Amino acid sequence: MDKTLFLPSMIEAFSLCKRSYIASMKSFENRTQRVQGNSNAQGISLLKQFVKKGIAEINRHRVTSSHHVQAFTGEYWPLEQMEKQNLNQDQTTRLFLYSYKLLMSYVRKPYKPQGAQVALVGQKLRAKVPGAKVYLEDTFDLVLWYPDTRTIEIVDFRLRPSSIANLNSASAYILARQFLADKLKSRMHFQNLVMTTCLMGQNSMQVESIKVEDSNLHNESNWQKIVDSLIEMKSPGFSEASDLETVPACDRPGCIYCSMGKSQDDDNDSHGLCLSA
Repeated sequence: MDKTLFLPSMIEAFSLCKRSYIASMKSFENRTQRVQGNSNAQGISLLKQFVKKGIAEINRHRVTSSHHVQAFTGEYWPLEQMEKQNLNQDQTTRLFLYSYKLLMSYVRKPYKPQGAQVALVGQKLRAKVPGAKVYLEDTFDLVLWYPDTRTIEIVDFRLRPSSIANLNSASAYILARQFLADKLKSRMHFQNLVMTTCLMGQNSMQVESIKVEDSNLHNESNWQKIVDSLIEMKSPGFSEASDLETVPACDRPGCIYCSMGKSQDDDNDSHGLCLSA
């Protein structure tokens, strides 16, 4: 990744533990090399892409029934790509059944609260951060518009619980996404912002929402911490760091990066994702 382009999740990792940030950055940059010898990880990555695409098509109202899900799966299931990763038949079957059941469950009950209108699907946003000379980027899976209350809801679909725990409206992750969402005001003129995470299941969906206060983003102290973090993140000392032990430990109790002194892949979906048929 370009050292002047950052994701909200990277800022959150940095704010919690600088060793965590470096480990995540290294994992992202070495993703291609890292998964070449791990067919299961690559298979799950393909599954995520497929499910995200299916959810987007449902949210666009292009896939509206079980028959449509079957047709979509038949056309877009990445069988050839999985075969290239040397996945055996059992692995491929389990991944297929898991994704198929997820989409069948979602098409029966898509996420659309009363009064909501689908405004945007799969919207990628990038914005320059004043004072830091870097860019923030993220993709909003779904943006809902509530005309009666002039509210937009940013919805993120996940296949496993977020590794970013205990989020609040003033966390670095939420502030960074709020900064990007603020760029939508020129076209949507919203007054209220809600951020929602939908944890997908084969038979249910867990929904958690946070109402984001406009004052958090425009609090000079809160935002300056984000700017300061970004400036440090792009500095040669961190952008070129390779040894976690050279970075000061954080003071969070039980931090795996500091207590164990080794990295853990924050985006390794082979953990916490049940693939049982």
